[in-house]
Amino acid sequence: MPWHGLDLRVLNPPGRLVDRVRNDDSIVVSLEYGRVQLLLTGDVEAEAEKRVDWSRATVLKVPHHGSRSSSSERLLAPVAPRLALLSAGARNRFGHPHAEVVARYRQRGIRVLATAQDGTIDVATDGTRLWTWTSRRGTWEELP
Repeated sequence: MPWHGLDLRVLNPPGRLVDRVRNDDSIVVSLEYGRVQLLLTGDVEAEAEKRVDWSRATVLKVPHHGSRSSSSERLLAPVAPRLALLSAGARNRFGHPHAEVVARYRQRGIRVLATAQDGTIDVATDGTRLWTWTSRRGTWEELP
């Protein structure tokens, strides 16, 4: 549904009632503004990654804080983001993000910004270009 040039689509969960909420029932939202697409994935894991019909995105909020049970090939291949945003607290008790998951993104040439290292992360777009700001860096930087 377009709204002031912004197209928003809910990709998950499927239209069904659940007895208890699981990570794979997280809301996944695709936002498109001009030529820039953002994919907000909540805490989905491999099961949901198999059932969602993914499409390309410029920016991907890394699912489930970069846990080992997320960011599968089933997600990364069709989405092919240029930027991955990883939200996980420094030295969290779950060990997020998992080193294998971060390596999957970096092996694909995807730039990774992580709250544990970069602090607060802001993203801005005019529909064509994309900028990031982190509290660590303290300045806006255009994504090449």
